Amino acid sequence: SSDLTSFIFSNLSEIAGAGQDVGTKAASIVSAMLSWLLSSAVFVGDVALFLFMTIYLMDDYDHIIVACDGLTPPRYRGTVRRIMHKVDLQLRAFFRGQGLVCLCLGTMYGTGLVFSEAPFAIPLAIFGGLASFVPYLGLALTIVPASLLTLLVHGADWHVGAVVGTFCVANFLEGNFI
Repeated sequence: SSDLTSFIFSNLSEIAGAGQDVGTKAASIVSAMLSWLLSSAVFVGDVALFLFMTIYLMDDYDHIIVACDGLTPPRYRGTVRRIMHKVDLQLRAFFRGQGLVCLCLGTMYGTGLVFSEAPFAIPLAIFGGLASFVPYLGLALTIVPASLLTLLVHGADWHVGAVVGTFCVANFLEGNFI
């Protein structure tokens, strides 16, 4: 006991320095994680605001046109209406296209995850398909939990490779053909 006490007191400055290094590294890790969480929250907020504003514009399009007519000089009303009509058509086409892409990705994810015997395959596929409304978000938010759950249930065998392959093939097909 006295040898241990003398050892600790003789090396106290080194022990304190190591503790300070560990504390500094832990603080930097926590800071980086909080920064990432804040950035993620801002990103999700921006996406939600974009979706809300877009849906609002599409839903109240007729009311907006009437309001624009009241604010626009008569000689420019035709031009403003044509521009607003083009914006409306583009937004509707975008949402239809993104909806189709989400449906295709969700179906491919579901098929591959069921084949891979991944736990919670269907809920993960539905979530991944819906999250794919924002490009690559579905992939980013679904591949990690699907891989980890499959790894926990089946261990490191072909199941995990099949899960990763599912996401690779689905996103290749989406990016090149869909």
